[in-house]
Amino acid sequence: MGMGWKLTKGVFTASHATSKALNNSMQQGMVRRQANRGWRAAASGLIGPFDPPPPPQAQGYLDYGGLATYNDLNTEDWSFPLGRYVEPRKRWEAKERDQLGISESVANKHTVVYAPTQAGKTTSVIAPWIYYGMRAGYLVIALDLKGNNDLRDKVEQYATSHEPLPGAGFGSFDYTNPSESVSWNWIADLKDESSIEAAVEALVGRERDNDPNQAFHLRDMRWMQGLLELLGGSGTTWTVRMVLELLEDHPRFQHLVTRQKGSRAATRLADLAFVPSDEYYTKIQFLTTYLEVLNIDGFVATTRRAELSLDDLADDPGLFVVTAPIGDGRLSEAVSSLFLGQFLQRQYKKFNRDDRPVLLVLDEAPRLKDRIDLKKLMSVSASSGMSVLLAMQEVTDFEEKERDVILSNCGTHILMPGGGQKTTEYFGGRLGTRIATRQTHTSGFGHHQGSNFQAGLQTADVPVLGRAELASPPCGPYGAFVQSYSLSRKPILVDLARDDLT
Repeated sequence: MGMGWKLTKGVFTASHATSKALNNSMQQGMVRRQANRGWRAAASGLIGPFDPPPPPQAQGYLDYGGLATYNDLNTEDWSFPLGRYVEPRKRWEAKERDQLGISESVANKHTVVYAPTQAGKTTSVIAPWIYYGMRAGYLVIALDLKGNNDLRDKVEQYATSHEPLPGAGFGSFDYTNPSESVSWNWIADLKDESSIEAAVEALVGRERDNDPNQAFHLRDMRWMQGLLELLGGSGTTWTVRMVLELLEDHPRFQHLVTRQKGSRAATRLADLAFVPSDEYYTKIQFLTTYLEVLNIDGFVATTRRAELSLDDLADDPGLFVVTAPIGDGRLSEAVSSLFLGQFLQRQYKKFNRDDRPVLLVLDEAPRLKDRIDLKKLMSVSASSGMSVLLAMQEVTDFEEKERDVILSNCGTHILMPGGGQKTTEYFGGRLGTRIATRQTHTSGFGHHQGSNFQAGLQTADVPVLGRAELASPPCGPYGAFVQSYSLSRKPILVDLARDDLT
């Protein structure tokens, strides 16, 4: 603000200028009235698509002229809410009758929310989406990154002011509260090679081309895959603690590998198991490091029995929450990616099948980028009947190439207030440019013609919305911008404030 039109709105070129002399008094009056309206709009600090072009001297205002008007909207029956439409004129009001949303088919093209911490995305977007997903008969899988039933509480709070959810169940995998958690023995649930590979990536991390220690990383992945295959063929139900005890007992480990001689597991583990003991105990640290992070009482308690099978999880509608508090660091990442990695492998096998739809809610999604193939998830999951609601703080949380693949597979983008420079630049780049106009005035006095007032318009390509406009939506703390071509070719201003909390 205050930098002037030329610095923030683009440079107008004379080649596009059109000018027409207005010599009679009626035309002069009309032009002057139009100019005054443009002055008043610019002086208010905000101009919108209903306002006349600003005069050339106007500076320091925010230009929302590229926003969608109500006539630009393709309103439809919706399944997932996007907030109340804000009309970009006068008081920029959000009207209850103008609640907007997207259909299930549009949601199946995935949605991303850009929101800094404490922006209110769980209250204003995530909880309402979970509620409507459950109401529509979805299985909703979500991460609770705060713990203490925070996510479930917010969904139940939202449901109290809306229709009840008959028949929708609730379950959780929560190592912070084993007495309330289902027990999922993830090792016993490794049914095939793809699920084992997913578990290996969750524990060891995904292979990366630019990894300077790639050879060691591939070795660790091979050993971990062999170990998980070995455990699956042993006839025993294992916990992480039991696995660590096995690895610390070299003769016992050798014996178990020998019993499965000739198997893929034994082949993958041969250069680990059959080495001298002093060398073995040095090498085994590479495996135990990945497993030790899970060796806490809560996780062991919630994985002791095989109550839950991920193959059966989608039989009923409802919400299943994986609690992994972000403050737990590597433990949180390992648990969430271990569960999601195996669940996704099951989901990928459902291409073009008429199974129950799934809504996957990934808050703080970049935290999982090294353990789950998010590019694959966003590229192929829609065909398996899964819709993804992805939330992130800044686009810089992803590497640029990975970011472009992930976000280009989202059909709906929601930008909440407070985004950083790179995030608003990225969002603005998606919106592109538009042709904007401004007034030109000249006046003079001729001996024969008297006073002479001329007016015209100049045009230029400018951003649809600039960084300053995107950083602070003009309708309160829960304002947001939505880009969804199913609703409009133009960006939409919405208010995400909830009536039940105001």
